Amino acid sequence: MRANRIYYVPPRLVGSIADWSGKDAPDGASWLVDHAKSMNFNSIWLSPFFETTQLKAAVPEGHPADNSLYATRNHGVFDPEFSATKIAGARAGETPETLAAIDALDSAHLKHFTAAADKAGIRVMADLVFNQFAADHPLVQDENAKLAAILKTLPTGEKPALITAETTTLTGGKDTEVVGISYKENGVQKEFHFKFARDEDLNCLDWRLVKGNETAQINFASPAAREFFIDGTDGKPGYLKGVVDWYLDHGFKDFRCDIAYRLPADWWQELITHARGRLPDAGFMAETLGAPDAAMKKMTQIKTADANGGERPGFDLGMVSNYWWNFTDDWLPLGEAARLRDMAKFGGAASPDNHDTPETLAGQFQKACKGKDKCDENVAAIAVRNYAVSAFIANAVYMQMGYEYNKEKQNGVFKDQVTTQDWADLAVRADDPAHPLNIAARIKGINDLKESLGVENAIARVKEHTAMQDGRLIKIAVEFQDADTGKKTADVVMILNRKPENGSVTVLDSALRDLETGPLKRLDSSGETAVSVRDVVIYHTPVSDAVAPKAASVPSPRSFKPAA
Repeated sequence: MRANRIYYVPPRLVGSIADWSGKDAPDGASWLVDHAKSMNFNSIWLSPFFETTQLKAAVPEGHPADNSLYATRNHGVFDPEFSATKIAGARAGETPETLAAIDALDSAHLKHFTAAADKAGIRVMADLVFNQFAADHPLVQDENAKLAAILKTLPTGEKPALITAETTTLTGGKDTEVVGISYKENGVQKEFHFKFARDEDLNCLDWRLVKGNETAQINFASPAAREFFIDGTDGKPGYLKGVVDWYLDHGFKDFRCDIAYRLPADWWQELITHARGRLPDAGFMAETLGAPDAAMKKMTQIKTADANGGERPGFDLGMVSNYWWNFTDDWLPLGEAARLRDMAKFGGAASPDNHDTPETLAGQFQKACKGKDKCDENVAAIAVRNYAVSAFIANAVYMQMGYEYNKEKQNGVFKDQVTTQDWADLAVRADDPAHPLNIAARIKGINDLKESLGVENAIARVKEHTAMQDGRLIKIAVEFQDADTGKKTADVVMILNRKPENGSVTVLDSALRDLETGPLKRLDSSGETAVSVRDVVIYHTPVSDAVAPKAASVPSPRSFKPAA
């Protein structure tokens, strides 16, 4: 996952895999791969596309909380929403032979897509959701049925004894969790251990450790859960290792690990070691957003062998919270960045947007400037600025699909929050390179520069983040250091317009003198001496002409047509 430039694709925005895999295209090309490549992304991250829960989440009234992508009901099986069959509910009532044919067709499309991506130099990243399953997953239903059968054998009013284990909470405190029950059957004392978390009344608990939701959290304190999900039983590999194998068998090379800090360190140790035993350069990016300090410290225990036979952090990357950074506070460069360097070999992966927020960056600022002069231009300037910051303050960067056209609607995880029509609605912007909200060419230019710097094996360190010219500008200086030797490999200095909505800011000569006469090169410089900052001006370590970024237009995707 070295210096990955990741294009994040929510499946509900692209729909049936038959529409984007490229398998049925005359030339076998995937428009989705071509589109990501046109902006010089080298990785595509797909949110979960497995069959989702049929339960409703316990959320405030009016919230569309059906079929969360992160509540998997059937691993290794496409949800009908994304299947190549394109038939809603296609699996219901079908024969085993028909279901096997559907699964084989979906697998063929997925393998074609990952092969097309690989040919284009793009790695495909799976989303591992190993903290919880759907509450109607067969494994959860099976445990519920077995528990109910045991309770039914007990005398009326008698409750089983609880088996508990002391655990460490995410914040470092101590707690006691129920891991099973002890009971008598025909005079014989027996025990039943849980795979999923339960309260003292034996209710199944969700990822928030409350009852009655659409998910069931794995019981990490239970030896039975460890045995089934990691170690394996009856000669079979651990269940979660089997899910990793499924992805590897389908051409995935990297993994984004949902709320990774909730899993025990030794579980990740086993899973990462297993994956790299099959694919030595398999990459792992941990979702660490909002992780408490104690949980992050736990993740530093995860280690794997490095190329020289030594030891390195198990994870390649953690996820940076720069969406909430104001560019000047110390908490990110001095606090969070240091924590990420401790638990991930290459530190962080930053993003200008976050799919867990109610609205996109573009949506937020479109609402704020609605009806005002040059609203679209100002929104685009903010988006370009924030993407540049994300690209250069960390080893890797990820951007959600639609950001290149300043999509206002958020990529939600529940059904009907976004559809293929939302992607199709962006066609007018994509087809017009001059559209003020089409920043695809600017994204490509930033990605080209990042690639040309040769920082694949480097950690980014923010050396300076200061306000300039009465706070109208912000200077961020970043040094890239080789992750193995610590040697400096590149420098980047960004001059940001703090409020693009107030117009361009001309940088005073005194503030620029050292930069303009120093060893760094200004991106897109046409030789002018006065520097005006509309969004961001970037100075960088010079690169050879052979790898220097070239200005180029970006073609619109070949298909914006929503699935029928």
